[in-house]
Amino acid sequence: MEVPIQPSTAPKTKLVELQATRIADPIDRLRYLRSKATPAVPSRFAKYAKHKPLLQKGLVAVALAVIMVGVITTQRPVKARTLSRSATPIATAPTILTPSNPGKIWLVDTRDTGQELYSNTLRIETRFAIPLGEEPKWKYYRFGAGAKSPVEMKDPVGIVFHTTESMMAPFEEEKNKRLKLLGESAIIFVRSKRAYHYLVDRFGRVWRITQESEPAFHAGASIWADKDSTYINLNHSFLGVSFEAAQSHEDGEPLITDAQKLSARLLTDMLRSKYHISEKNCVTHGQVSVNNDNFGVGYHTDFGGEFPFAEVGLPDNYRIPLPSIHLFGFQYDESYVNAMGPPMDASLAKAAEMLALQAKTLGVTPAILTRKLRDQYRQITQSLKKENKNEVSN
Repeated sequence: MEVPIQPSTAPKTKLVELQATRIADPIDRLRYLRSKATPAVPSRFAKYAKHKPLLQKGLVAVALAVIMVGVITTQRPVKARTLSRSATPIATAPTILTPSNPGKIWLVDTRDTGQELYSNTLRIETRFAIPLGEEPKWKYYRFGAGAKSPVEMKDPVGIVFHTTESMMAPFEEEKNKRLKLLGESAIIFVRSKRAYHYLVDRFGRVWRITQESEPAFHAGASIWADKDSTYINLNHSFLGVSFEAAQSHEDGEPLITDAQKLSARLLTDMLRSKYHISEKNCVTHGQVSVNNDNFGVGYHTDFGGEFPFAEVGLPDNYRIPLPSIHLFGFQYDESYVNAMGPPMDASLAKAAEMLALQAKTLGVTPAILTRKLRDQYRQITQSLKKENKNEVSN
């Protein structure tokens, strides 16, 4: 509410206002005006006249506060706010993906069009799936410490990621007809070989090839291990997921498409949820493949250092020491190092270190330990060969 000024003081007020304009400091200006002009109290507030000094002080305090805010916000130069170490700045860098916990994922619907829908939006095309046949159900052996005591198992414990190494065309709209033709050809070929459980084409469509309850011949001679067990020849113990892709792609061009990466995450999450698969048992063919003839790692080098673990919701499993080296004395050469690239450097160095430490603990040279480990591996593969000849094929 505006408080009226008494008419008799109007000329004086103009002089006071003129004088006030010459005072630069706003606070001093307020004090000058306050000392020269006393507002009249309306008659309807006469009963509060005795409190006028108190009211005046209150008005002055409020006015001072308002002017101080104005001074601070209009006259002070704005300074960049300095964040303390405990403050959290607004993120501008891309979010770093961390290993996912897929939680519970379930089959929502099986459509008549040959498609399965899952609760995480995953869609699986089933039109080309091989019907359940006479192939043995899941049956494989895991080995405990020292890989001497096999235990029969019946559910998959891991995933091996592959590339089809099939013919490629530029992933461009103008090549759409050829892209579809090449994708269908890849499906027909891998189906005829019973090569994988799943194939992810370049459009990100997920095709079931072999039923999950039956083995696919995707891993051949192969080795992997987790903290509890060792797995040899992974056709039965690991699911095979392949991507329509080729290792020999143009420099700077991604090995797989963004659509494939997205579908790979959805599929991996579903399989991990369904079979309680450890994130560290999701690895590439280049990590598990071995050559039984010369005890060399990397008979196949699918996804040589280029699998997008983070984008698929997994840790950087390239850093895991290769079990084939420190458990069975396999070796690597320059061609493997070049094929897998820098991501595998830490893995190879750590595996060699573990082998040397084991030899030191046993009081033997690394060469002697290597021979003993290889003899042990030969015995195991010979026993597995009697179970299934496909298990030891490269």
